[in-house]
Amino acid sequence: MAWTNFQIINSNETQIKDNTLFKSKISISASADVLAEYNTIDGDDSANGIEIHSSNQCNVSHNTIANQLVDGITVKSSVEIIVRNNTISNPSSGSLNNDYGIYVEDSVGCIILNNTASKNQVAGIGIINSNSTLVYDNIAFNNERGFYDRGTLDTHFNNCLAYENTDCGYYVRESNRTRID
Repeated sequence: MAWTNFQIINSNETQIKDNTLFKSKISISASADVLAEYNTIDGDDSANGIEIHSSNQCNVSHNTIANQLVDGITVKSSVEIIVRNNTISNPSSGSLNNDYGIYVEDSVGCIILNNTASKNQVAGIGIINSNSTLVYDNIAFNNERGFYDRGTLDTHFNNCLAYENTDCGYYVRESNRTRID
């Protein structure tokens, strides 16, 4: 079914499943245990596809996101968010998609697992000012940078594939105890 903007605010144990959204987004704020899965979001140059702010223990999985102006999936100021099995890309030929496919900022204990991010202007997956983030089994290609890690503590990249990115596969700056293997 086609819908526009889902806003989940100060809610717990909510599920957003099997939706097709055009020119819209899913926004989760100050919530816990929210599940967003099997959604298709074509932003047509709107802001973020899925954004999570000041929330905990949410799960974003099996979504397909394209044509976002800023980020495909954004996690800010949150704890223990799982982002897994998502595809973020720009199927249009030519221009790059958004800033980041997946963007995690000021968060703790997040897991980014088995996602594919392509055609993003800054990076496929970016971890900024966050602690104890696990980034496993992801693919980042045709971005400016594959994986971007800045101002973090204890980020672990494991079994991630970066190829055909225009600047570099991994960009690590001002971070401590980052591990890439």
